[in-house]
Amino acid sequence: MTIEPGVTAELDLTLSGFASDSPIEAELRLSGNEWHWVPAVIPTIDNFEGAISATVNASGPLMAP
Repeated sequence: MTIEPGVTAELDLTLSGFASDSPIEAELRLSGNEWHWVPAVIPTIDNFEGAISATVNASGPLMAP
């Protein structure tokens, strides 16, 4: 999916059931080269340029991964 021009994301999610204690495993991958909005979210980072790729993994019960 495209988050904004120049930034894309892909989410893989595995869910075993729908109860609050059901296990969940997720991997979110972000990549792109348009990160001009980063200083607005993280003020300590200023003038960020270049390309970045990030992977976030989460696992645990559905209500608190």
